[in-house]
Amino acid sequence: MKLPYRCGDSFALPVGNGRCVAARITSCDHHVVGIEACGIHMRAYDSALVLHRWRPSATPGEAFDHRAVDTLHDPSTVLRSAKAERVMAQYLGVQHFEAGPVAVRSIGGEIVESSAGLRLNRDPGTHLPRIAAAQIDALTIGVAVDAWPVALPNIRRLTLDARCEMRGLAEAFPNLERLRIGDGVRSFDAHHLVRMQNLIELDVAHVQVERVDALAALPRLRALRLAHIAHLRTLEPLEGIALEVLAIEALPALEPPAALRACTSLEQIELRAMWQWTIEECAWLFDLPNLVRVEADIGGRRKNVELYRRARWAHPWPVFSDARVTSVAPLERSD
Repeated sequence: MKLPYRCGDSFALPVGNGRCVAARITSCDHHVVGIEACGIHMRAYDSALVLHRWRPSATPGEAFDHRAVDTLHDPSTVLRSAKAERVMAQYLGVQHFEAGPVAVRSIGGEIVESSAGLRLNRDPGTHLPRIAAAQIDALTIGVAVDAWPVALPNIRRLTLDARCEMRGLAEAFPNLERLRIGDGVRSFDAHHLVRMQNLIELDVAHVQVERVDALAALPRLRALRLAHIAHLRTLEPLEGIALEVLAIEALPALEPPAALRACTSLEQIELRAMWQWTIEECAWLFDLPNLVRVEADIGGRRKNVELYRRARWAHPWPVFSDARVTSVAPLERSD
């Protein structure tokens, strides 16, 4: 099959909400391409180029003045196209779902410091009060917590990678804006999150979720990711949330969420490994008026290409000379 790109081609790399930056293909190797944008070098799969979601641009675009970032990702790692966009969006400070912690460094085997904040690995009763007194806004907890000994009002971003007491989570983190719940938690009741009135982003993966309808009570929730949740069957209770970003990945029991047609605020959607859906069952996507970005994998390249062919958002970005260019400051990091 003749590929629709070659080494040296330029294209517009989307970073969210219709914005894009100039990028260039630096190498090609069996459906893996090397790309360069804003001085950042990455390797990514070519699916977005084949599907014409990364649209060719005839002009080189504008230069950006950004500080060098050496730890955004491992340049030898091959990224999915959506992850490549998130890496670039992190660099520009416009993304919703952040790349994971990098440049990890151990401190006495108890607390691990990274560019994304702190990771607590043991003895929470001793270290949580110390963290509460420090000027730290991002925390990852990798040890079981049976009770929260103090409130941590400075924490804005939290990742839970171990079983933790969820009932007191809202009181322990009163100003939390971004929450990730990973496989170490195993299961949790979403009702315990309803008092988190400041929560903007929620990422839930590899866990069992009970009462997911409780998420509808979060007034500021704008970005939601649900991944690898075996028994989740419906998203209908979420149709009233003013979501802007929705990521769905490997939810084999999920019925096509046609009710989300009413969620007109959606701007970005990722559908990964949703192979049980047909093109017709994804027709609700075509009715969303503000949608500017879709990453779709509903099973097989032919099926995916046909989905993009039918959608008006298949080519949402104009040629680069007319595109809206992101010019925000780089993302600040916690030391």
